[in-house]
Amino acid sequence: MMLPVPVALLLARKWFSEWGARGCGILAKTHCTSTQPAVSTHHKPMATIRSLFWVILFVASTFFFTVIFEHGFSNFGENSKKEVESLKLIFGLGSKKAAAPAK
Repeated sequence: MMLPVPVALLLARKWFSEWGARGCGILAKTHCTSTQPAVSTHHKPMATIRSLFWVILFVASTFFFTVIFEHGFSNFGENSKKEVESLKLIFGLGSKKAAAPAK
């Protein structure tokens, strides 16, 4: 049975206020009165490393998709070099001579 959205939101708000407040788990039997924040601050270096990993993974996946989408699957190494040169031009790190096509 599907509940209408407003009813489901009201039930979710009630559940969160009773069980999920201040980091208390679902298995807690009584209302939690903990003064600790809901988000753990103990592992900030690991969270930073994890976030950095996901950003690098996203950038690499986007780069690979762009190379495959623009140049195709054949000769991926050479096409990725072309794409790196075009990125250098966009960000102002390369010269216009390097990206000019050979005659």
